[in-house]
Amino acid sequence: MKRRSTGFSYGVSTEDNIIRCFDMELEIHDGVFWKEEYMAWRWLTEHLPQMNGKQFLEIGTGIGVTALYAARSGAQRVVAVDINPNSVKNARANAEKNNVRNIDIFESDIFSAVGKEQRFDYIYWSIPGVKAPGGYVAKNPIDLGVFDPDRKLLRRFYIDGQSYLANGGQLLLGFIEAEPSHDAEVIAVECGLDLRLLASREASQNNEKTYRLYSLKPKR
Repeated sequence: MKRRSTGFSYGVSTEDNIIRCFDMELEIHDGVFWKEEYMAWRWLTEHLPQMNGKQFLEIGTGIGVTALYAARSGAQRVVAVDINPNSVKNARANAEKNNVRNIDIFESDIFSAVGKEQRFDYIYWSIPGVKAPGGYVAKNPIDLGVFDPDRKLLRRFYIDGQSYLANGGQLLLGFIEAEPSHDAEVIAVECGLDLRLLASREASQNNEKTYRLYSLKPKR
């Protein structure tokens, strides 16, 4: 395959339709959003809490980078979901390719297909970072991973996610923005959550977007 220059750091190597990272070889299928945000996803993944013995759910798994990393980093069980069926097929192929067995991957609109009896220590989402008008309608599956109309997805994650947390569990929010806002903090207060910033990386000449990783717990 022809080598592609991407400017990626962190020891990531890439070829057409293949990424090598976290000691894994990952396929990239057509119709799966990943390229523009890949380094942000990797940075957020590297700053997640320790996974040893944890029950981990990832919303919006994409090609499966974070979920597979969690499964290989000591998580007892991993569930990964995506609204895009192309992403589900891609993540399953990558799990098989890298012999990752302690993971269940399926299609779901946030929590719609996750059993209501299930509980997780960590529920993570690198949420769509572009705030769109409230009436915005996605034009294709990839748009679903980019735009959040009037932050409705963020509110759903905050509100519905609380009922899937185990005792002492946390929501983990990856927030990637070209124009930093206080939406994550303001809406957390509205939804009855205590929010703590775990890590951040500010925009620069080489990095046009701000990355933030938050931990959220229900107020007691």
